[in-house]
Parts: sequence; structure tokens; C-alpha cells
Amino acid sequence: ETTVTGGTVENAGTMAGVAIGPGGGFVNTASGEAGALANDGGTVSNAGQIAALVNTGGSFASGFG
Repeated sequence: ETTVTGGTVENAGTMAGVAIGPGGGFVNTASGEAGALANDGGTVSNAGQIAALVNTGGSFASGFG
């Protein structure tokens, strides 16, 4: 699992689970595939495929690009 608590990670490939905390950002591009995302105060944008989402805080946008 990848944890993001500062800065932004952009995925255009394949990643396992991602945990996004306050101050963190995760962008899953149209070609990106990600496992389960756990967003607890960060910013998530998705245009690709994700296995699951738990959004307990922060923001989530899907379908861009």
C-alpha cells in the first residue's frame, strides 16, 4: 500500500492500495489502475479504474479527462 500525506501522486500505470491523508493528493489517470483507495482528508481525482473507495474525508472526483 502507498500512503500519501503530502504532495500529489499521479498514477498512469498499476498500483496496489492507496491511503490518502490530509495534505495528500492522488490522481488516477485514464490509463491508471488502482486497488482500494482510502481517502481520509486528501484530494482524489479518478479517470481510470479503482477496485474500491472508502472516502471518510476530503474530496473525490470521478470521470474527468
